[in-house]
Amino acid sequence: TKLISGCKALVNQWAGVKASDNVLIVSNEKTKFIGKCLYQESMEITDSAKIITIPEFSIHGQEPPPDIANEMQSSNVIFGLTTKSMAHTSAVIEALRNGAKYLSLADYSRTVIESQALLVDFRKILPVSEKIAEMLSKGNSIRIKSDLGTDLTCDIKGRTGNSAPGFCRKPGDISSPPDAESNIALIEDGSNGT
Repeated sequence: TKLISGCKALVNQWAGVKASDNVLIVSNEKTKFIGKCLYQESMEITDSAKIITIPEFSIHGQEPPPDIANEMQSSNVIFGLTTKSMAHTSAVIEALRNGAKYLSLADYSRTVIESQALLVDFRKILPVSEKIAEMLSKGNSIRIKSDLGTDLTCDIKGRTGNSAPGFCRKPGDISSPPDAESNIALIEDGSNGT
């Protein structure tokens, strides 16, 4: 039942699957048991869902086979349930440009899918995530300090903060539940300290 609860949360809360969606689930041998559960939960909402199991990639960022990349282009909700991430591949970037929502579920295991973290309503923290991203966008630098001796100052002037609340809000969104964050790219040569 924990497996089913986690899959229900991914389909309903994190991906927001609708009846009109074409859902694609890409898994490996190690993750296909989760893929089957995601497929069943998706089919409760839409009659257009497909699960494909592919060989495991050798590295993160490896392009999926051409037939899978083509399937991505005709899907508007994609669960990337591969042990190695394909979130930053050309195939996924193109699918996002076409309006797909992509959930990066790299290296998911029974422990992750059954975790209570997937059942948290991350929509409630969206205002906090957006506020922090706004603060980062307006900032010139950030300082990270700890009692163990860390004291690092990083230049962020002119960079744009990003709110990544962990769920797909609209077409073209990518998320990696159960993660929620606000982030910014640092000026590459503007960090100093310990």
